[in-house]
Amino acid sequence: MKHKSYMLIFLLLFVFIFSSAVYSAKEYISLTLNYDGKTHQYTEEKVILKVNGKEMNNLTMPPIIFDDYTVVPAREVFEEVGAKVSWNKDTYEVTIDYNSKKVVIKIGSKTANVNGVSMVMNIPAKIINNKTMIPLRFVSSSVGLEVLWDSKTRVASVTGGGNTVDFTDITSISVPSEYSNGKFIINADKAITKMKPVFMTENRLVVDVYDAKIKLFSNNIEVSNFAVLRVRSGQNDSVARIVFDLKKDFNYDVIMAKDKKSIIVTFENNGETESTTENIIKETTETTTDAPIVNNTNSTEIPSDSSILGNIVNSSIEGIYYNNFNTSLVISKNGGNFDLSNIEHIDDYNNGIYKVVFAGDYTKFVNSGIVSVNDHNFGNIQIDVTKNSFSVTFYEKSILAFDVLEDSENIYINAMKPKSKYKNIVVLDAGHGGHDSGATSNGYVEKSITLDIVNRILGLLEKDDNIKGYGTRTTDVYPSFDDRNKLGNQVGDMFISVHINSASSQKANGTEVYYHDTKNVALSRGISSSLLASTLHKNLLEKLESFDRKVKREDFIVLRQSTVPATLCEIGFITNADEGAKLNSPEYRQLAAEAIYQSIKELFEKYPNR
Repeated sequence: MKHKSYMLIFLLLFVFIFSSAVYSAKEYISLTLNYDGKTHQYTEEKVILKVNGKEMNNLTMPPIIFDDYTVVPAREVFEEVGAKVSWNKDTYEVTIDYNSKKVVIKIGSKTANVNGVSMVMNIPAKIINNKTMIPLRFVSSSVGLEVLWDSKTRVASVTGGGNTVDFTDITSISVPSEYSNGKFIINADKAITKMKPVFMTENRLVVDVYDAKIKLFSNNIEVSNFAVLRVRSGQNDSVARIVFDLKKDFNYDVIMAKDKKSIIVTFENNGETESTTENIIKETTETTTDAPIVNNTNSTEIPSDSSILGNIVNSSIEGIYYNNFNTSLVISKNGGNFDLSNIEHIDDYNNGIYKVVFAGDYTKFVNSGIVSVNDHNFGNIQIDVTKNSFSVTFYEKSILAFDVLEDSENIYINAMKPKSKYKNIVVLDAGHGGHDSGATSNGYVEKSITLDIVNRILGLLEKDDNIKGYGTRTTDVYPSFDDRNKLGNQVGDMFISVHINSASSQKANGTEVYYHDTKNVALSRGISSSLLASTLHKNLLEKLESFDRKVKREDFIVLRQSTVPATLCEIGFITNADEGAKLNSPEYRQLAAEAIYQSIKELFEKYPNR
């Protein structure tokens, strides 16, 4: 009996161990991935992709985890749900059309275009093993599909299909009499989700109403009015388009009612009618209170200060508007207590993105959405609200600086030119980058060394409240010479390009600094290019204890094209075994960074901004 009991226990234990091993076994895949011009080895647990319950097998390129996000082959996955997927080889863009949604993604970019609105993805799309791989969750959510992820089974499920858009019907257009103030009203059967007015050439104002259908008695209405000849309408996929043919170029205002069931278009008769700012507010109040307004641009609530009414850009977010007269985003507190002492500024200026993040739960006071600006400063402004924070992302058309202010009712995020905020600005240029490695020797690469030195200088400048630093590159990319000079000339008080030298002789060593003074190089408060070069040269020699190769004049393009004091520093020789080893040392690169930082600080203190 005892022998049989032992055998039974052994069998049960074996079954338990075997079952546990089977349950915990995970299937791994190993792939060789080719992207960004390099080969990468990938070994990860297999990701299973299901689309509407169907497991996607035998894919040429399987779904993989890329920077902690699932990326999938665009065409195979999204055509499975009935989407149209197209590829533009000239622009390197993939387009996904699904129902009324259109997503355009450019390879290598984190910015996607969703129905004409710029959105930021967590990771860029990539061409991997000759397949276009795109972030599954972002694209699926953008077109209205649901994505579920089971971390235990490693199954990503995409569900959706069919036309789920609830269209708004444009039912009528109220037309004013010939001698009235020129107010037209576009009426809908229910709330309008989004509208966008655009002034076209040849005296035409177009109002696009999204996710809407034209249900008018006539698509061509002749008008007897001082401003408008006729009102035409048409359908463009899910967009209802109303066109106002004008007699000439008139000032106009476009107003969406509070219930969003009507759009009011008012034309100003060049002072001959009473269509003043005050009158517009009065008319709006009579029609519906707190109406959102747009003036000669896209479509938040009317601010209490009517003097800035003509410069308001509307959004679909209640309590938020953009004032393009003083370049300010105004956010209503809605009774909330905002902590301005706990704000993070993220300035990704090389990619045209500036983000202001408020830590805390503001979900009761602010809603997510887009402010479509499209002026000379911004494309869009994106508001994202979670239980942990709310962030405001500005998509810049040029580099800007920002301040955050408040009063009892509002938060003001004010944008300005960097020179309006910072009294001392230096632009640092890490030589080469991307496909251009620069000099290489003994396993050392110039582009990596220059980038590390520049990022160390920027780190030192971050701790200095008196100097603002910008870098032409802060990652391994290649800016053109024009882009390098453009940044320096637009925002800088001085421009410093950092390089590593090389020579056919392995004995060559030492530090040299170049400048190029011409009549086109501006003097900034007494600082010339030659003075900048000699100051850098002095401090580099002292810190590095390197051989003195002097200050020299040279016709380098980044110096010749600069309109601010500019120098190019050759820190040392990568082809010299001893100096190359030093340059590859973090301690030596830190010394170089400190010498350059000290030079910048010394000159700005000695020659203050007048």
